[in-house]
Amino acid sequence: SIYNTAGSYTDTLQTTNGCDSIVNTTVEVMDVTIAQNDTTICFGDSIVLSVIGATQIQQSPICLVSELPTGLNNGLSHFYPFCGNADDIVGGINGILHGATLISDRFGNVNNAFAFDGNSYIELNNTFYGGAAMTQLSYNVWFKVDQLPSNGYTISGKEGFWKTIGLSLGTDGSVFFGGSSSSTYFGINSGANAYSFGDWHMATVTLTAGQFELFIDAVSLATGSCNASQLEYQLHAAGNSTATNYIGATHPVSPGITNYFNGIIDDFGLWNRPLSNSEIQSLYIASNNSNISQNIFYSWSTG
Repeated sequence: SIYNTAGSYTDTLQTTNGCDSIVNTTVEVMDVTIAQNDTTICFGDSIVLSVIGATQIQQSPICLVSELPTGLNNGLSHFYPFCGNADDIVGGINGILHGATLISDRFGNVNNAFAFDGNSYIELNNTFYGGAAMTQLSYNVWFKVDQLPSNGYTISGKEGFWKTIGLSLGTDGSVFFGGSSSSTYFGINSGANAYSFGDWHMATVTLTAGQFELFIDAVSLATGSCNASQLEYQLHAAGNSTATNYIGATHPVSPGITNYFNGIIDDFGLWNRPLSNSEIQSLYIASNNSNISQNIFYSWSTG
């Protein structure tokens, strides 16, 4: 369809085999001036057009539980929006900074995410879920990295003797959730090259009825059985395990604090239930919008 007036439109697209998709489109008409400084242009050349007075949408950070999409406060056990600090605004498992620094989030909001330099982390003052043994849960987090880790990047690392649970990035560009619990090892892996460098991505893991599902940017990449009958969140220092819970690193006895994250982490949440596909989608597209007027530049070519 072709639209040239402001409004909201819904199109139903159908393929020859009968599959259909619904596309929702919002058109905004902007009063702008398009300018260019080139006096001549030849076939195959390109010029840069400046759009003066255009309005871009900047999303505001989610700093309160009430700002989450509808229903996502249900079962929310811990939430780190990183709005100026490392506090858990739900469960009170607050963070102590060890070199991690505040930085702009994926929308450009200042001091609304944490940057990790490969030698920094956030130490949490307790474990998750009150130390309970969990049979269903969800993790959701936004991250951005510029390169593959040489030894894995830890997003969340909870230690404990046969009670180690973590979310991390692998050396092959995979996302992994797993560890040890109920005297066995468990885990789910997205597979290699699950995300791009220099871009923000949202990772989600759900567990219910003994089954894991792992999503990147709200797209399911892997499913699988959980070998452990339950995930034990108690802190238990024994063997090579310490009683620690970190964001941005993990801390076994040997070799000590390791697998430091190098990149940016934001909006880390944990639920005591599995999120539905629609809830994961709503987290991915959730926004509180504010308009910012600025000049935008586009490259245009004749060939």
